Amino acid sequence: MRFLYRIVEGEVKMPDDQKYFTYGVRAYRQQHQTWICTAEVRDISPNRRFVQRLVQLYNRLQLDPDHLYDVVQDAVIDENSSF
Repeated sequence: MRFLYRIVEGEVKMPDDQKYFTYGVRAYRQQHQTWICTAEVRDISPNRRFVQRLVQLYNRLQLDPDHLYDVVQDAVIDENSSF
């Protein structure tokens, strides 16, 4: 079974009406000749480069989408602990 990960862009509106973009990850599972969305984690970070690195890693490792939420959560903790 093959998996494909893509970056997802979202927009967040703050209470003071300011808007900013956040990025997430969407996972697809190949079923015959079709790609089916099986998991998604939105609003991971406003840092597109960070989320793009996650997408590249998950594609290379062929991460099972069943583990996406936990792996993203660990990545965000690791990223924030480097400050």
